[in-house]
Amino acid sequence: MSGMYLKTLRNGILVMAAACFITLQYGCKGSDADKNTRDSLVITDNTTDAAIKAHLDSQTVKSETVIPPADSADTTPANAVHSVNGEETSPQSKLPPAADFVQDTTKKYIYLTFDDGPQPGTMNVYHILKKLGVKGTFFMVGLHATYGKTMRETVDTVRDGYPDILLANHSYTHANGRYMSFYHHHEKCFEDFMKAQKTLGVERKYIRLPGNSGWVLSSGIKAHDLVRPVCKLLDSAGYSVFGWDLEWSFKRDPSGSGSVPVQSADRMIRMMENALAGHHTHKRNALVLLTHDRMFHRNNYADSLYKVIDVLKTRHPEYVFETVENYPGAKRN
Repeated sequence: MSGMYLKTLRNGILVMAAACFITLQYGCKGSDADKNTRDSLVITDNTTDAAIKAHLDSQTVKSETVIPPADSADTTPANAVHSVNGEETSPQSKLPPAADFVQDTTKKYIYLTFDDGPQPGTMNVYHILKKLGVKGTFFMVGLHATYGKTMRETVDTVRDGYPDILLANHSYTHANGRYMSFYHHHEKCFEDFMKAQKTLGVERKYIRLPGNSGWVLSSGIKAHDLVRPVCKLLDSAGYSVFGWDLEWSFKRDPSGSGSVPVQSADRMIRMMENALAGHHTHKRNALVLLTHDRMFHRNNYADSLYKVIDVLKTRHPEYVFETVENYPGAKRN
């Protein structure tokens, strides 16, 4: 009896040790902060904006995810039409069509994306990317560019950084915090994106939806039912829509105004390495990281971003940093 007890105890200890190792190795589970980041409100037709606001206000750790991503892996086929109702729906780019991109199967690609600019922190990010010689994509909000001359100049600087720095569209209003009404009125929602495209002077048709990790690629649409109608309109107008694979979460700065990162640089490095190694990404060997410009408004947090990029570059020569223009399945426009 004692022998069986010892054997059972030993097996239990081994299982616990293995579980602890996996938690440490993947770095994606186990903390209350990360749990708050993953928890999403279940959106239904009866969900109100007030319920969404209450849910967001209850979260210590903030996230771009308001509307959960699509549960199903099924995709709607992409539409080859580049207009809606026979009319051109967005300004014509002055840039030549993007060159075809061929993914090197010996490489792993990282797509650094920064949301909600122009904001304090945007130029910190821009200078870090330039200093380290890596590419990145800024998904900007049109309304934020109206907040003074400095914000407008920031947009211009990012646009002029092409092709290493890509200016992309994150809507004009960011839904004004009213996500249900924003996406329920999908034609007005579409017009909101077109307004951002024009006022920001975005020259490529690349979009990220506020509050949702939806995808529209040449291979098809993968999106929550609530956002699918506007995704179809964007697809018909020739746009690609990008979600994300990992989010570097943020919270209110405890020592002042603004927001700061939740995960440390070391933790983010581990999470990114394991996501790529384990193929936990929307497309194989392609990782889209979501962050927000305002997380890096203070120099010590900007240093965290610098460290993540620098360590990954040094440790993994097989990693390539790209803009979403060169994401697998992105439409060439």
